Amino acid sequence: MQNAAIKHWIMAIRPKTLFASISPVLLAGAFAGKTDPMSILLFISCMSVAVLLQSAANLANDYYDWQYGTDRSDRLGPARVTAGSLIKAHHIKTAFLLLIAASAVPGLFIVFSTDRRLIILGAVCMVLAVAYTSKPLKLAYRGFGETAAFIFFGIVPCSATYYVLTGGADIPNLLGGIMCGLFAAAIMAVNNLRDIHTDKLSGKTTIAGLLGEKKARIFTIALITIAILSPAAIAAASGKPLIVLAVIMLIPNIKSFKRLLTEPISKNFNLSLAATAKTEFLSTAATSILWLI
Repeated sequence: MQNAAIKHWIMAIRPKTLFASISPVLLAGAFAGKTDPMSILLFISCMSVAVLLQSAANLANDYYDWQYGTDRSDRLGPARVTAGSLIKAHHIKTAFLLLIAASAVPGLFIVFSTDRRLIILGAVCMVLAVAYTSKPLKLAYRGFGETAAFIFFGIVPCSATYYVLTGGADIPNLLGGIMCGLFAAAIMAVNNLRDIHTDKLSGKTTIAGLLGEKKARIFTIALITIAILSPAAIAAASGKPLIVLAVIMLIPNIKSFKRLLTEPISKNFNLSLAATAKTEFLSTAATSILWLI
């Protein structure tokens, strides 16, 4: 029973999706290139905040999608623990509130070690971890899923981490944030394309639903392609040999592109979701390594 409970909590947190928060912080750390003890501690703190807040957001999403009746029995995505009665709803709610509170510990360390104005950004991120799915904003239900992912899993964590570590900003790091943001938006687009029919029945508005299935397929593939090729922009701004990386990363995604463009929408789209998340992490890790070299 205990092992089953642990398994269900892992399902709720969705560890495979955490690369979306890890990637921009990792990339910013590589761009900053700081190796002194204090910078390493600040880097770990930035990573902790990012992972804790995404874990909280995942749990909040599980809880509120159940509350709003979005997680229907015919949905094609992975099983949800609240809707499936695997974990009691009030336990999920308590957990995501505790995770948000926990993120304040490394967050306040960052604030008092660097710039106290960052407390405003931290507060906004803490609120949006819940408000992304919950009332009154319900961004995910109003067609802002990809936009929110682009900003808060790309530009914000990459720029904030770089600022914390260096006290400034630069063009390559901004482009790195855009790269991570495009990947995060692409992951969201695949998710929304997969759920286009059930979301419509649930009254959830997404870009996929607004575009219609045919255009949503093209939009999703375009986002993934631009994200994969974005290291070329970093290469142009920095002279680093990243163009080859972009071309190489296109190759393993050809099968995924074909699935997204031609196959009927089914649970197989979860494979494309995983492939996109994996490509983001590999692209980010390779870019970080090449940058440091």
